[in-house]
Amino acid sequence: MRNLSKYYDSTSTLEDNYEALCDPALSVSTDRQQVNDLVLNFVIKYLARYLDLDEKEQDTNLLRRNIKERVKKITGALLQEYDGEGFSLGCLMDIRKTAALVKEIAFNDRFKPEGEKPNDFFRSVDFGSGTGILLIASLIAARRKDVHEIVGLGFEREEGAINKANSVLSGLLSEKREFATVIKADITDPNTFIMLERESTHFWISETIDRSIPRINVQGTTLSFKGSQQDIAHALVEETKDPFIRVLQHSLTHIPDFEENVKNGSIAMFPDLFNGDYEPNVYYSKMTLKTGGNISQPLMIIGEEFNLHEDLELVSRRW
Repeated sequence: MRNLSKYYDSTSTLEDNYEALCDPALSVSTDRQQVNDLVLNFVIKYLARYLDLDEKEQDTNLLRRNIKERVKKITGALLQEYDGEGFSLGCLMDIRKTAALVKEIAFNDRFKPEGEKPNDFFRSVDFGSGTGILLIASLIAARRKDVHEIVGLGFEREEGAINKANSVLSGLLSEKREFATVIKADITDPNTFIMLERESTHFWISETIDRSIPRINVQGTTLSFKGSQQDIAHALVEETKDPFIRVLQHSLTHIPDFEENVKNGSIAMFPDLFNGDYEPNVYYSKMTLKTGGNISQPLMIIGEEFNLHEDLELVSRRW
């Protein structure tokens, strides 16, 4: 495993890493190591800022220790201090998988901005945005296409996560043309999706994976399920914990031509159920994700290209 001191750059800021990733000349195929190091630095510094730690700490051993101590505090008896945001933090703290998802979203160009001039306007929406890091990754994708007006909208239910995410987002984007905010909303409520009927969506994100769901068939705006009755019953009972099924259903109903626009490249979808490896008839837990130059990887091993020091690797797991 790579030691944190080998790739962590204490001289750069979160803003520096963000701007570097926005460079359209940076390629995941030809600049793989540089991209991976930048993404890891971005994720760790985002985590440090989210936890109110010094992201420019030169002593990497101290940085590692501070993260571990803060993780123990958050995941231990004092979790209530963070106002229910433990799940969002748990996702962010799985640094390897978070880095892989940030990389996948930031370097995804399967969307078409719109406007009177090419690349005038872009809007991304993250359903269950948590800490906001995947929402920010979608803004990087838009910057890499030199979009003029960039808007990111996150939906989240936990007040603690909303407040912390908006604090980080506003600081990171304070002098930039792009804007992002997280608002309190129930992503299982169809009324949340009504606002998406008025303006186009160009990047759709719903990374709420925490269990298997049944095989999904999409026919127009109707979802049907395949698999054993036990699997289907389990998934439908557990919808409140894994809201993906209802988010997909409401998106098909309220976002005009959603499936067609994902298929034709007008909307980038993550995870993408309609293109490439993301087939509707696949169990979620077995779905594969293309990362690192279109290399297909099962969900459970995503992030292995980011070989972190074990002290950071053990922090948490998304799936």
